[in-house]
Amino acid sequence: MCFLLFIYSISSVDIIRSYCHKAAQSSKTVNSKFCVIALEANPKTKYANPEELADILIELTISSATNISTQITQLLEDGRLDYDALQDCSRLYSDAKSALQEALDHIKQKDYQSANLKVNSVVAASNYL
Repeated sequence: MCFLLFIYSISSVDIIRSYCHKAAQSSKTVNSKFCVIALEANPKTKYANPEELADILIELTISSATNISTQITQLLEDGRLDYDALQDCSRLYSDAKSALQEALDHIKQKDYQSANLKVNSVVAASNYL
């Protein structure tokens, strides 16, 4: 039994590396090494399939966007920086979180094309940040 678990854990690392490599090949904004590090650090990925890996990556991105939004809110309250620029950033991050949540919903419905469009819209918007 332990041997089977060991073999499966090795294959899950291969799945993560393969998934991240493919994602990096299909998108200029995906860094394969960062993708592998982020996924391997998450215990949920140990037995995840590619669909679950996509969910995990999107959830990590939503979490990051939420943290950045919180920091933007604090900067807005501070009042020492350009209010209009921070408001623009806040709107972009809010839109990104909504689009990523919609992408998760599309993945759950197995509508991968729509999920991809939503993720790509976030990637395109990130060029403005």
